[in-house]
Amino acid sequence: MYTLNVTNNYPEAVGGRLFAGPPPPPNGGYQVWSIPPNGGKQSIPNLGSFVLAVPGMGDILILDIGDRKLPQYTNPNIPWTQATWGGVVRFSAIDAYFRYEGGGIVNIVIDNLGSIAVNFPKGGMQVNIEDMVVS
Repeated sequence: MYTLNVTNNYPEAVGGRLFAGPPPPPNGGYQVWSIPPNGGKQSIPNLGSFVLAVPGMGDILILDIGDRKLPQYTNPNIPWTQATWGGVVRFSAIDAYFRYEGGGIVNIVIDNLGSIAVNFPKGGMQVNIEDMVVS
């Protein structure tokens, strides 16, 4: 599990929700987070897969891939790629891959135009994951 830290500099609130993982809260609903506009911050611990919606821009999907690795981005000369746990961030046809031991950290800053900057203190990189393959 990882902690997601979001800074929202967008002029609209952004919202996040669990995508998959633990069952919903006892009331049967989904746990939802709202991050206020113009500098709002939220830290959400112990996450698996998560969706963060940016109005007008679309969803940021953080997909927990557990102990599965993306072989094309695993290199014994890059230590963080050997870590046990990992995930991918997918937004607007641009992808990032991260790995960690223990608890991970994903930092996302949404700017005033809806673009995002992503940072992985324990290791990560921008990657290319095909959205569709036709054979």
